[in-house]
Amino acid sequence: MDLRKLKTILDLFENSNIQELELTEDKETIRLSKGPGGVVTSVRPQQSVLAVTTPAPAPAPAAAAPAPASAPAAELAEAEDDGLVELKAPMVGTFYSRQSPDDPPFVTVGTQVSEGDPVCLIEAMKMFNTLKAPVSGKVESIKIQNEQPVGYGDVLMTFRPDPT
Repeated sequence: MDLRKLKTILDLFENSNIQELELTEDKETIRLSKGPGGVVTSVRPQQSVLAVTTPAPAPAPAAAAPAPASAPAAELAEAEDDGLVELKAPMVGTFYSRQSPDDPPFVTVGTQVSEGDPVCLIEAMKMFNTLKAPVSGKVESIKIQNEQPVGYGDVLMTFRPDPT
C-alpha cells in the first residue's frame, strides 16, 4: 500500500470516533486500534509486520484508584469514598449483558454474585470474552447498555462487596 494512502487513512482514523478499523487490499492488511497509549497501526504484507504508534488525545483523568496487578480478566478499582468496586473494560469491543439475544441477562441491578461469577461479555474481533465478578456482593449499577460499544477502561458495572 502506498505511504500517502496510509497516511490519509491514519489521519482520518485519528480524527474520527471509530475505535478499531481493519482494511485489506490485495495481500496487505492494515489494522488500526485506539487505545490508552495512542493509535496503533499494523500493516501485514504476507509475513512481515510494521507497527507504528502515534499519540492520541489524552484521556480524561480517572476518578478511581488504579487497578491491582492481580485483577482477574478485567481491571477493577475501588471507588474512594463509597466502597464500591468497579468492573472496567479490559479491551475495546461491544458489551453484551446476556449470552444470546433470547437469554436473560447475566445480572441485573440488585443481583447477588459470588466472586468469579460471569456478569457480561465483551466481543472484540469476533471473540467473546466473559467478564467475571471481581468480588462477592451485590450489583449496585450497570453503566453500559446491551450491545453498546465500550472503550478500554470504561466502567461497566459497580459492585457493593459483602461485609467480611
